Amino acid sequence: MKILLVMIFVFISSVYSQTKEFKQELKLGVAYYKTHKYEQALIIFDRLLINNPNSKRVRLEYARTLYALKMYKESKKEFLYVLNKNPPDIVKKNIKYFIKKIDKKRKTNFFQGRISIGVTNDSNIANTTFIDTTQYGNFLLTNDINERKDRYTTISVSLTHIKKLENSRWISSLYLSNDFLHDKSEDKVSIHNFSTRYIVPLYGLRASFPLSLTNIYIDGEKYSQNLSVEPTISKRLTKTKSISLSYIYQKNKNNQDSDKNTISRGANTRFSWMINKFSNSLGISMIKYQREQGTRLDVGKKQQSFDFSTSHPLFETNFLSFFYRHQKDIYTHKDPVLQYHRTDKKDNLNLSFNQHITNRNSFKVSFSKSKNSSNINSYSYKKDIFSFEFTHKY
Repeated sequence: MKILLVMIFVFISSVYSQTKEFKQELKLGVAYYKTHKYEQALIIFDRLLINNPNSKRVRLEYARTLYALKMYKESKKEFLYVLNKNPPDIVKKNIKYFIKKIDKKRKTNFFQGRISIGVTNDSNIANTTFIDTTQYGNFLLTNDINERKDRYTTISVSLTHIKKLENSRWISSLYLSNDFLHDKSEDKVSIHNFSTRYIVPLYGLRASFPLSLTNIYIDGEKYSQNLSVEPTISKRLTKTKSISLSYIYQKNKNNQDSDKNTISRGANTRFSWMINKFSNSLGISMIKYQREQGTRLDVGKKQQSFDFSTSHPLFETNFLSFFYRHQKDIYTHKDPVLQYHRTDKKDNLNLSFNQHITNRNSFKVSFSKSKNSSNINSYSYKKDIFSFEFTHKY
């Protein structure tokens, strides 16, 4: 009888010791996972599975670790194993979430599209240079110093294709935009843009090679064509900080006036960082524009600029963004009549609020303020822009 009791005691002690060791090993593996030491975590979970092949908890941690190591095929196999064992509903939901992410990451071709409709009020539509369509709209310089208010409607459509390769990706986009002025005396402005970009890791850096072709039409006739190339090298400094350096080359052909054909070259550097949910970016650029021909004061110019932007998610479905750019244009040739150089200083400010209504629908309300100060009065102007834009993604 005593021998039987001793054997029972030894057995219970052994089981308790194994259970305690199992919990300690599992706890250590989870700690490695949470501190992003995935290789060490994988070794522990692999060892635990040898002795505990039916443990759902270990298999789940093992699957999550495989996912973190981008071993998506093996990770999905482990998740499906647990899913077939009929786990609790909350576990099922989490497993299906991971499987959906795995299937998306394993896809090699993606298509994304969107259509946007916006209405804009412009305090001085007659006086402005062409500005980036993603922030302010589409305008042309008229050199008319008489201010004129107007309102216009913008309709834009874009289609993007993403091709994922083994260690790189190829992104191509087609963008079409039309501005319809409510004042019928003004021409309709259309922009057609095609861009493609190849992104690849390079010696611990991230290299991007974008190419863009933009055509501008006025009242159905081609006004200008712009070819842009901007190879970029970027480096992630920390988890929340990165820096990039770009070389800029652009060739612009004006179909209405060959004297305005230009070639520009320059460089841009940008520093990005996050702090307290604020996504921030600071950029500095220097570009030299040279006209292919012409004798007036705008034959060529040097452009210096810096910009700052920040955005913050106010809640889960919206965010607030702020953008500011200061730009100085120094024209490199004296005007033969005025006998001095033209110099412009431009300040652009944009404040926008973006609200996601659903996963596919959103709207944006923005206010933009621009000011151009020139030593030639006819090139000085101010403008305020209020706009509302609704976007549907598909």
